[in-house]
Amino acid sequence: MVWNPFPVLTFAIAEISAEAGWFETLQHKLTADLWVWFGLGAQSIFFARWLVQWLASERKGESTIPVAFWWCSIVGGVGLFIYAWRNVDLPIMLAQAAGILMYSRNLYLIYRPKAVQPPKV
Repeated sequence: MVWNPFPVLTFAIAEISAEAGWFETLQHKLTADLWVWFGLGAQSIFFARWLVQWLASERKGESTIPVAFWWCSIVGGVGLFIYAWRNVDLPIMLAQAAGILMYSRNLYLIYRPKAVQPPKV
């Protein structure tokens, strides 16, 4: 007979979780702290950019990055920056600030006025 570790692991995780009050802490955070929901929403928008990119690439039949990817990136990034600021989480703030600069630059390059080309003679 082959030993199955899953019942043992399940029992161990349940014991650790019950002892530490992990589930109760998570439940309290989700019901009492609206900032957690704000952070989850921002992360969801930030993650959605990959779904947008994947669907656009599938539709086009080749790898492509649509403008909506950059909008999801900047909106999600700003939301995550605000969430990190509120929680005084410097590594996340710095990472999101750098990303926001790059996403802004890409949107600028997309929307900047195009130079008028003189007609060829």
